[in-house]
Amino acid sequence: MNLTFKSQKNFNLNNIFIYKRSYEKFSIEREGLDIGKIIIATNLAGRGTDIKINENLNTNGGLHVILTYLPENYRIEQQAFGRTARKGQNGSGQLIFLDQNEQDNIYSSLQIIDLKNERDCNELCRVGEIRRYYETSIQFEEQLFNRYHKTYDILKEKMERKWQIKGDTRDVILNSILNKWAFWLDEIGLMMKDKTNKIEIIDSLDRFIKQLNDIMNFDDLIQRLVTEPTQLIKLGKCFIKDKKISTSITSFEQNYAEFLFKYHIDKLTQRSAIVNQINMKNENQSILSFVTIDSYRIQNENICNLYSSFIRSIHDIRGHSVTPDTLLSIDINQELALNIYNKLL
Repeated sequence: MNLTFKSQKNFNLNNIFIYKRSYEKFSIEREGLDIGKIIIATNLAGRGTDIKINENLNTNGGLHVILTYLPENYRIEQQAFGRTARKGQNGSGQLIFLDQNEQDNIYSSLQIIDLKNERDCNELCRVGEIRRYYETSIQFEEQLFNRYHKTYDILKEKMERKWQIKGDTRDVILNSILNKWAFWLDEIGLMMKDKTNKIEIIDSLDRFIKQLNDIMNFDDLIQRLVTEPTQLIKLGKCFIKDKKISTSITSFEQNYAEFLFKYHIDKLTQRSAIVNQINMKNENQSILSFVTIDSYRIQNENICNLYSSFIRSIHDIRGHSVTPDTLLSIDINQELALNIYNKLL
C-alpha cells in the first residue's frame, strides 16, 4: 500500500488514516474530514462510527465509501454505506470486488447483483432455520424451565419461611438445586434433538419435579439435593460457621471428593507405570521409544501431588481420626496411650 501511494508523487501519506481496532480513534481535524483524506478501516468503522466532514468536502460530493468485500448480509452492508450522506449531507458508496479466477479480474454489475442475491437468499435460509429452531426447541425448553421454576420458587419459600434457612447455607442449597436442573438437562440432551420425544421428556420432568415436591424436612433436603463434593464442603463450612459441628461432620462424611481424588491418583499412577514399562522394554531392545521424554511422568506426578493436597485439605476441614497410636510419644508408651484413648472415649 505504501509503495502504491509513494508512486503518486503528488500524494501525501499523512492524508491516510487507519482504523482497525476498537480502541483506536480517528486523528481527524475537529472541523471534519477534508478533500484528499483517505480512511482505511476494517468493519469496525461500519457501525456506530460518526465520520464528520467539513463544508468543503460536502460541497464537492461528500464522503465516498468503498467496500472491497461483500458483507455477509444486507444489514451490515447498509451499516457500512450508512457512514456517508448522514444528516442531509452529500455522499456516495460503491462495491469493488477483485476476482482472481476471471481473466479480466473485475466483476461486472450483473455478477455483483447475482452474488448479492445469493447472499440474501442464504441469509433468509439462515434466519428461517433460527426461527424454526426457536419454535421447535427454544420455546419447548422455556416451557420446561417455567414448570421447573415454579417448583424452585415454592421450595425456596419453604426453605426460608418454614425451615428458616438463610444466608450462605441457603445460597449453597439453592445452587445445588440449580445444578440438579443442569444435570437433568444434560441427561435429556440427546432426547431434545428428536421432536417425537416430547412426551417422554415431559414425563422425565414430572419425575424430577416430584422429587423436589416430596422433600418434607431439612435433612431430607440436604440428603437429596446436596450431593456434589464441592457443595458438600461449602455446606460443611457453613455449618461450622453457624456452630453446628455435628451437622457439619455429617456433611463432610457424605463427601465423595476424597474418593474421587484417590481414584484419579490411582489412574495416573497406573498410566505412568505403563509408560515406564514401555520405556524399559525399548531400552532393553535398543529401540528408540516415542515416549522417551520424561515430561509425561513429571506432569502426572505434579497432578497427583495437587490431588494429594486437596485430600489433606479435606482432612484438615473434617479433622483427623484419632487412634491410640496417635498419642504415642517419648513419654507415652503403648499401654499408657491405650488408657488415655479409652478415657477420652
